Amino acid sequence: MSGSPSRPKSRYALTPGDMTLRNIIWALALTLGVVAVVAMLFFGVGREVDREVPPEQRVDVASSAQRAQDLAPFPVAVPQAGDGWTERSARYTDGEDPRWEVRYTSPDRQAVTLLQMIQAGPAVVAEALPGLRQTGTEQVAGRTCEVMAGDAQTTGYLCHGDGYDVLVTGRGQQSTLRALTEAALTSTDG
Repeated sequence: MSGSPSRPKSRYALTPGDMTLRNIIWALALTLGVVAVVAMLFFGVGREVDREVPPEQRVDVASSAQRAQDLAPFPVAVPQAGDGWTERSARYTDGEDPRWEVRYTSPDRQAVTLLQMIQAGPAVVAEALPGLRQTGTEQVAGRTCEVMAGDAQTTGYLCHGDGYDVLVTGRGQQSTLRALTEAALTSTDG
């Protein structure tokens, strides 16, 4: 019996294995934190609609519409949106279901989409306005348009023209969406 008597180990004492696991967890948490900070610095924080588009990167909807008109089977809408509106993108998709789509930022800083096609069926409308319900009708630019509401304060106007439909959807004030809808319909009257 040599040496000192062995003391019982405390159940709170860390073993070398426990220390290794703790170090791995700390290293993983620190790495994820650094990646999150770098991602926020690189990609930014906030919605895209909050960012100002530099003038050299702004979309020329009129030029895009002229090119689309050569292919489209309907008069392409080129609304004069007015002050405070910013065009984000304009795209024409040809094929079986031709579509003209223009995305805007409204004066109240909300995303608004104008979609024009031969016929806006229920699937297209439901995709643009999730949780769709019709809330009534209104006369817009001499046409009877369906006023719709969807999830998350999204509203829209669906108007039927001569051989085409115009769907304007977005968040924000209904009067703002109505003004863009009226400008779109007026621009197709030629």
